[in-house]
Amino acid sequence: MRKMLLTLASLLVVSLLVFFPSVYAADPPSLEIAVYMDCSAIAYMDIDDSEMSLKGYGLGTFMMSGDFSDSGVAAQPWWEVETDIYTGIGEMKGKIGIKGTKGALGISFEGTLTPGEPGYSVCAGEWTTVYGTGSYEGLSGQGTFTTVTNLETFEVIGTFVGLES
Repeated sequence: MRKMLLTLASLLVVSLLVFFPSVYAADPPSLEIAVYMDCSAIAYMDIDDSEMSLKGYGLGTFMMSGDFSDSGVAAQPWWEVETDIYTGIGEMKGKIGIKGTKGALGISFEGTLTPGEPGYSVCAGEWTTVYGTGSYEGLSGQGTFTTVTNLETFEVIGTFVGLES
């Protein structure tokens, strides 16, 4: 009887491992990207009553840490801002491509702008991957980001944090 109970218990454990592997799987890899961008290239500006629309692009550098470690160039082929000129509150969206020694990774982002310290704007929101090459090929992930923009120079410092799977 004892042998039969041990056999049944073993079969139960094996079936749990087979049918529910996610319980025993490793955590998805984490990712943190620090970006510095010069986004002073404004291709479009429109001010209408109390709203301002800006579109542009930027170039800079990045450093990645977490389960992936890399550094290299960062390019922002487009960004777009819609904001209230009196409150400084608005929306920002765009795409960033980073290329390092291990490959390239593209992300899209969307967030809410709020005023920061005088002369600065803060944007916080969500990002998701759109492509990957090299070591990043086939990765998909998402996370949150925060950026701080100097409103005089349009220099942007940002951090993108999340999980890749």
